[in-house]
Amino acid sequence: MNVAIPDFPSATSRPYRRPRTCFTRFPQWLCTIGFGLALALGSMPVAAIPVEDAVKKLNAVAVYIVINDEGQPAFVIDEETPNRFVLPMFMTQEQADQALEGLRGGTPSPEAESSKVLPVPLNMAFSMNEKLAEDLQKEAGPEVKLVTPLVAAPDDWAKALDILVADGLEKEEVERNLQVPVFFTSPPISIQPPNSEEAKIALFFNYSQLEKAKADLPDFEGKDRVMDWRVAIDLIVKEEEDRYVFLPTESLVATFKELRLIDPKLGE
Repeated sequence: MNVAIPDFPSATSRPYRRPRTCFTRFPQWLCTIGFGLALALGSMPVAAIPVEDAVKKLNAVAVYIVINDEGQPAFVIDEETPNRFVLPMFMTQEQADQALEGLRGGTPSPEAESSKVLPVPLNMAFSMNEKLAEDLQKEAGPEVKLVTPLVAAPDDWAKALDILVADGLEKEEVERNLQVPVFFTSPPISIQPPNSEEAKIALFFNYSQLEKAKADLPDFEGKDRVMDWRVAIDLIVKEEEDRYVFLPTESLVATFKELRLIDPKLGE
């Protein structure tokens, strides 16, 4: 299966530019559910798990997007590239809150004041963005391009940089290629997910969660490792068996606790 992954620019190592932000009237972005995501992962082994199943694992990851009270997203548009509509997807609530404050602190408007931050599972965000890109071109013209950068948590990105530089990579190379880090260990740590009869290799979007997992294994002497999230999906898809699991991110757990959707003791 050969599909196209969204072309995310790396927005992790540099401050995000804030040219102007606007809401554009397209069919409601939030009404699209399903999986149309395509990932350019090359040819898959015959026994590899379906791409859709690998992508569904990203429901353990929350991203945060600024929208208005009608569900339209807030695009960032640079005057030098007016046909490039940027929709940042933040890995933490705090980052999105800062973007929201920046929006409200710009040109005052009732729409900006009524804006809010929406948490969305990452797998669903991909599907929504695919539909949004189609609506955007229908409404504004085929020359318009939607760009949806995935903005990593600064602390996790900085830790990943430390690990990769210690492994011999150049800082500039990491800045070019690392979007959002996924942490693991060598040898790997395995956990048994709910509703699963067997343990799976744990992959962590938050380094703090990896530290907690190692603390539960006092004799563990493995080495911290890191890879880009796209490499992690590629790895999952090309495995002959379903061996990996993403641990629910701290932001997802905190959001669900706030919404009272899960046991408040989860993740403690």
